Amino acid sequence: NKELNINEIKNLIKNSVKPKKLISVKEVVKIISDFYNLEDGVVIKKTRKKEVVKPRQVIMYILREDFNISYPSIGEKLGGRDHTTVMHSYEKIKNDIKTDLVLNKEISQIRGMMWLGFVGNVLKVFESININCWLNVYKTKTNNILRSCY
Repeated sequence: NKELNINEIKNLIKNSVKPKKLISVKEVVKIISDFYNLEDGVVIKKTRKKEVVKPRQVIMYILREDFNISYPSIGEKLGGRDHTTVMHSYEKIKNDIKTDLVLNKEISQIRGMMWLGFVGNVLKVFESININCWLNVYKTKTNNILRSCY
């Protein structure tokens, strides 16, 4: 049994768990496409159909607002769109949410669906590090120690 101090535990978690990787851009696109009943990949295609434009704009808004992904990166991941297109979409949804109660509710529901996906992925991470190996955190005079099975 090896004793780890609290700083070693923080570093272990920081280096092995990457929050942004717990739900990928691909998963966000899938969740939102499914929500709007769109086939996989249709939001990436170069189309201006109304039934595709709105979900694509919602994806851009969520990726920017909730994941702080850069405009150029979002554009690249969504079919090579220009960053100004992404900026326009983000601002449009941001403004529309203020007055469109249906859109506001849709985005809340989508965030709930993403949260469920995130929680599922967090559980997978904990399973992968075999959480049962970890015993107890207990206090000493100087710091917290975690005794692990490593």
